[in-house]
Amino acid sequence: MNASMMLLDTLQGSNLTTINNQAWFISTDILLIICLTLAMILAIIFLLIIFIDSPCQAVPMILIANSCFSGLSFTLAILWSAVITFYNDLNQIQYQDPTCIIRGYFIYVTCNALCWSYFLQAIYRYIVVVYPIRLSWQSKQRQLFLICLSWIFVFLYAVPVLLKGDIRYEVDDQICQMPLHLSIVTIYINLYSYLLPVSDIISIYVKLVNMS
Repeated sequence: MNASMMLLDTLQGSNLTTINNQAWFISTDILLIICLTLAMILAIIFLLIIFIDSPCQAVPMILIANSCFSGLSFTLAILWSAVITFYNDLNQIQYQDPTCIIRGYFIYVTCNALCWSYFLQAIYRYIVVVYPIRLSWQSKQRQLFLICLSWIFVFLYAVPVLLKGDIRYEVDDQICQMPLHLSIVTIYINLYSYLLPVSDIISIYVKLVNMS
């Protein structure tokens, strides 16, 4: 009985907080969904232009299109999460839906793909400047191979997190992600997702600037 009363009090307190902030939450959700939808429309238009216009299918544009597609995929994953959050706020509920873990996994994958797509652009520009006669390294086939390899890589890197069950529903943020605590998996995710690609990109562009 005491446990039931405590649970009831907790739910009542939670509902009270939700009611006080409901309009603010819902308006923010709607604004986020609109912005994400506009970003997706612009990305799709850009990709269609590259796909239709043959002169835009050069290697640099293919790499940019890969970054655009990665951003589109990441935006779609965030939009998926935003729609679920909007539904929960509208109905004043908070729970881990069946797609929570998969949704969190795709957010990690697509965000990682976006970071590594910028790294591929940096590598290509470095090769063009430092090794201009190595045409085979600049070929469309070689770059497409690296793009495919990077996507395989990013889908595999988050599998340990998926299998370990570290992706959970965070009630306060209403998002499915890993808990923010110090662990081997957290270090692994941050190292591979952000530290490695970002540090490599910075070092490449610093070298290019110093060479100019």
